Formats: sequence, structure tokens, C-alpha cells
Amino acid sequence: MSGMSERVAYIIGNGPSRKSVRREKLGQGAVYAANVRGMEMQPDVLHCNDPWIQYDVIKSGYRGVCHFLDWQPIPIEMPWQIVLAGQIPADYDQVVHNPEHAECAVAWHFYCTAELGGWSDKQKQSGYWRENRAYICLVPDFMQITHIPKMEPIQSKLAPSGAYLMMTAIKAGHKRLEMYGFDSMAGEFHSVSTIDYRGSQDPEEDARQRKSFLYWYDKIMQENEDVEFIWHTDE
Repeated sequence: MSGMSERVAYIIGNGPSRKSVRREKLGQGAVYAANVRGMEMQPDVLHCNDPWIQYDVIKSGYRGVCHFLDWQPIPIEMPWQIVLAGQIPADYDQVVHNPEHAECAVAWHFYCTAELGGWSDKQKQSGYWRENRAYICLVPDFMQITHIPKMEPIQSKLAPSGAYLMMTAIKAGHKRLEMYGFDSMAGEFHSVSTIDYRGSQDPEEDARQRKSFLYWYDKIMQENEDVEFIWHTDE
């Protein structure tokens, strides 16, 4: 193996224990991180599952390599005003998420909200992310986005961002994964949507989510016995 595959991979989750992790303090190796928080790590690959997080990464002007789940943008030559006509309910607001990128846009993507039951109070109170709204995100020419297909749910359990980070590193040939910020492994669950690292405020839902996360992590470890996984949950 050569290049990135020769080095250890650092997988950065978004649990509280990742607060002390700094890129410059990590050893030689590739860094994989997720979501808006992950940008501060200047990772080799940034992964995002959810469209509202993908949109915020694009709006930020981030120029690193991105892996976006189920990312299928539409060429800018096909105007969203025409393509979406008749495809979304007439009472939906239509909002362009990043109009500042209009001049350099090469494509666009859209996402429609329904009920925001699973969203944090901070998001609901922002006044921006609302129920029954269509969001159009312009894709500037400087973005480096790779489409990542969804992993099939197992027993209705959707793969979390951490599972995609692990699989990306494994497929790149890494044989030692240093895992930071995966606090679900230490008995805690923290939603990426809550800035202060609190859970959903529903203990039963938090327990269900944590169980789902652990299911995926265990499955990946069992299927990749030749890979060493080092879990750092109390840094």
C-alpha cells in the first residue's frame, strides 16, 4: 500500500470527548470527520449525512474534500424555478439557502421539510429551518463533493455518520483506526444537532439511538477483523 493507506486513520466523531482533539496534536495519518463541527479539524475527508448539514457546509465556503450521502444535484442549466414547479405543494415557501453563490453555481440541490419533530429547540427557534418549506442550495464550482450511496438499513437501523467514516477509512486501506468523539461507546448519546452536546431530552429516544449506533459500530468491527480499532472516549 502507499499514500494515505500506509498511515493510521483518525476518525473524529462529534461527542464531547472530541473537544480536546486538535489536528496538530494527532500523529501522521489521514483525518476523517463529520458535519459542520468536523470542518475545524481540516480533515482529509468531511462526511455529511443530512441535507441541512450539507447545505451549511456549502454555505460556509468550505473547500475541502466532502462526501455527501445520497448527493444528486441538478445542473444549473435546469432552473430550479421550472424543475420544481408542480413538484412541491403550493403552500410551501421556497428559500435559496446560499444566494451569495449564484454567480459561481454549477448545480443546485433541494430539500423539503415536513414536521421538525426530531430537530433541536435551537433549530426550531432559529426562524430559518421551518416545517413545510423547500430549501434550494446552490453548488459553487469550488466544491469537491463525492456522492456516497446509502448503506442499506439493518433491522430499520440507519447507519450514522460515524459508520460511514469508518467504512471510508477501511476502503482506503487503513488498518488502524483511532476513534475520537464516539461517546456512545462509553454509554452516552449526544445529538449532532444540539450545539451544547445534550441529547434529545428524551431518555428513551437517546437509548434507542445509542443502541442503533452501537449496532453499526459492532457490525463493522466484526466484519473487519484485520483492522485495529482504538476507542478514545475519555480524553
